[in-house]
Amino acid sequence: MSVWIMILAAFLLFIVLEETIYYSWNRYVYGKNYLMRQKWKNRFLHVLAVFKRNKSIDVETNHQEKSSS
Repeated sequence: MSVWIMILAAFLLFIVLEETIYYSWNRYVYGKNYLMRQKWKNRFLHVLAVFKRNKSIDVETNHQEKSSS
């Protein structure tokens, strides 16, 4: 049983290592992708703006005068 777990862990480690090398090489060859970074930044800021919307506080006021009897 532990042999299969070790094989699975080695396979996943190989996949992560391979994807890291692929990403690093593409970044080295083509440079940073500023358009994609800006796109994700705008999405993140839009989501933050939805949650940080200023909510107006409605204060109930009673303008009737109390009669002094």
